[in-house]
Amino acid sequence: MYPFRPVALPTTIIHGDADEVVPYDVARHYAEMHGIDLITLVNAGHFFHGRLIELREHVRGLLTRDEVVRAT
Repeated sequence: MYPFRPVALPTTIIHGDADEVVPYDVARHYAEMHGIDLITLVNAGHFFHGRLIELREHVRGLLTRDEVVRAT
């Protein structure tokens, strides 16, 4: 809905391909244009109903990955 500036920090977008608020193609295009990793949750909507455990696991994985990268 609104233009966003590029992000300065390492970033990953987790997005449902059935998002009813922010179209998936818009998020995918933004990620591609700015070199941002995109994790797609198939058939997940904007609020990740019924998918919060899966969402949590992706976030945990990203946090753990970032901790390992910072430690080296």
